[in-house]
This record gives sequence, C-alpha cells and structure tokens, in this order.
Amino acid sequence: DQLQGGVLLAVDVTDEVIDEALEKGCGMIITHHPIVFHPLKRFNSATYVERCVERAIRRGIALYASHTNLDSASQGMSWRVGTMIGLEDMRVLEPQANNPNVGFGVVGELAKSEDVIAFMRRVGKLFDVKAVRHSDIPESSSEIRRVAICTGSGHSLIGDALRVGAD
Repeated sequence: DQLQGGVLLAVDVTDEVIDEALEKGCGMIITHHPIVFHPLKRFNSATYVERCVERAIRRGIALYASHTNLDSASQGMSWRVGTMIGLEDMRVLEPQANNPNVGFGVVGELAKSEDVIAFMRRVGKLFDVKAVRHSDIPESSSEIRRVAICTGSGHSLIGDALRVGAD
C-alpha cells in the first residue's frame, strides 16, 4: 500500500488523524501542535505519543508541526486573538531583530478601559471556555487598557509585557 504525495492538515496528531491520512493516501501530516515535546527513547507503544509516532514511521508518514511558525508569523495567532478581543494599535511584543512585524506575542490597547473581571468574563465567553486562569490581581489594578497576548506558553514574554506597560 503505497502512500501518495498528499498532505493532511490538523490541529493535533491523533490516532484518528493518522487513520485519515492513511485512508486518503497522505505521506505527510502538518499540525499546529507538536506531538513530541521530549526526546523519545523507545517505540514500544507504551504511551500515546510513542504509539502515534511509531504508526506514522511504520506507514511512511512524515509529521511536521508548525506551532512556533504560526505563533511568530506576521499577523499570526496572537494577532488574531488580539483582533478578536478588540485590541487596537497592535504591535509585536518581542519582534525579530531584522523585522519588527514578525515575532512573538502582541500588545495593544482596548478602545476604553475595562474592569479586569469583566474583561476576563468577556474573553471566556468569546472563546466559549468554562474557566479563565489568571495570576493574582493587584488591588491597584481594577481596570485594564493595555493588553499583551501570547498564544504560546508566554512565560518568556512576561518581562517584555511589563516593559511595555501591559496591564
């Protein structure tokens, strides 16, 4: 059973995605999220990750994750989220040295200041999530206007967010 040259796009590598790639004769799966975050020491299907990677290898399917590419692309994922929540005058939070329009995260302004709790509720409703996790809210910060966003983990951008005065 020879795989053709097709490419399957998906958010994550799952057993079902691999099944679909096999069914459609795809030789590559491109996902947003990487399946491998830590080096694999064996392929014995002991874990979900090992099983999926082993299946792909055995069937000749290449796996490629574009997570960082999409997070750092000009007007990429963080930009999209900023637009969705109503940020204006957005700019890249951590731009590449050679291109200020490409990099990680964005920072922008809300059209008007908004109560922190009301903002989090609005964002939660917008993305249809049951809970919004957040750090402690200082008593002096009951309203926000400047918002920094990173669609990745974001921990490396906290200093940048503080430097640009994000609320």
